[in-house]
Amino acid sequence: MGTIPDTGCSGFCPCLKGTRAGERGGTEMSAGEKAKAKAEQVVGRAVRKVAHAVHKNTLEAKGAALETRGRMRGAKERTKDSFKH
Repeated sequence: MGTIPDTGCSGFCPCLKGTRAGERGGTEMSAGEKAKAKAEQVVGRAVRKVAHAVHKNTLEAKGAALETRGRMRGAKERTKDSFKH
């Protein structure tokens, strides 16, 4: 029941980013995900402010949505970190 199905690979599976087949990591991705969250916030804020300046309401809403998505991604990462420690 708890065994890893044989996928025919040599023990290291490229689809699992270099981890042994079946191992679950996640600590190495946290910094990258946090950076992605911050980048989305910055880009979303810039798009929102530029769109507001040129009176493009639809683009302003898209920028606000991108900024919010970045904030939610950051909140998710902070929550994951709080359970690790």
